[in-house]
Amino acid sequence: MDDAAGIGRGHVLWAADPFKRAADTERPFVVLNDDTHPFADEQWIAAAVSTTPRPHALEITEENWTHGTLPQQSHAYPWAIVSPRIETIDYVVGSVTNGFVNELVAEVGSYIGLDE
Repeated sequence: MDDAAGIGRGHVLWAADPFKRAADTERPFVVLNDDTHPFADEQWIAAAVSTTPRPHALEITEENWTHGTLPQQSHAYPWAIVSPRIETIDYVVGSVTNGFVNELVAEVGSYIGLDE
């Protein structure tokens, strides 16, 4: 992807998957950071999305999408956080609601001690 203009909190990106060994493996990621991120136009904080439902994963329902969608029922993993860079992104799939992102961020926080 050459132009990151407009990518921000709530966007769902299709990008390289650092959790997989194959070089050409990609998956969707939900952008969590806001525009205060120091490199907000070239790098993001994002949670991995998968079609595999797991305990504590947040299901992305039809109501969670503000535009776009994924072809299969998907779940955001609050424990699988990455920092994708612009050169690893193929395209923007769509975006999810602020409420969904806030819930996801709260779950991330619970894994790193922010709820103590």
